[in-house]
Amino acid sequence: MSRSCVAFLRGIAPANPLMRNTELRAVFERLGLDDVRTVLSSGNVLFESSESSSAALETAIEDALQRHLGAPCATFVVCRRRMERLVAFDGFDDDAGGRQQIVTFLRSPPRPGPVLPHEQDGSTVLALHEGALFSVVGASGPAVLRWIEREYGKANTTRSWRTVLRVMSSLGPAP
Repeated sequence: MSRSCVAFLRGIAPANPLMRNTELRAVFERLGLDDVRTVLSSGNVLFESSESSSAALETAIEDALQRHLGAPCATFVVCRRRMERLVAFDGFDDDAGGRQQIVTFLRSPPRPGPVLPHEQDGSTVLALHEGALFSVVGASGPAVLRWIEREYGKANTTRSWRTVLRVMSSLGPAP
């Protein structure tokens, strides 16, 4: 049975010819993944797979990208059901006060983690849900992102909430 997934890749620079969407899709297709497509040019790759383990998919994709790029590329695989739970949770206030809404996908959230919400210089880490942090960031965004790395480790990747919603929409209707 196949399931729809997205791989959020950390550190993709579309100006690098090896990291362009056509190249990324080719890496995923060589792994035998089906219906491979990309959303935007920042390392969001959608695919279908019969593999039931997200961790196994992450390892296979990271190994293939390492061979292709000659450098590591952290990968965070989120399949449809988890994406649906993240979008349904929507941990944001209705009024972000002009701040950007972001979601940070964590490799392995600590237990217990820091007490949330955490406010810092006009930015707020609101909640942890399904292995992802929901935050609103202002001009001091880099400071709160450094706090996230200190508290949760560097193995994470961040996307805007709009990108997460766009990726979810691109997965299409549930079968």
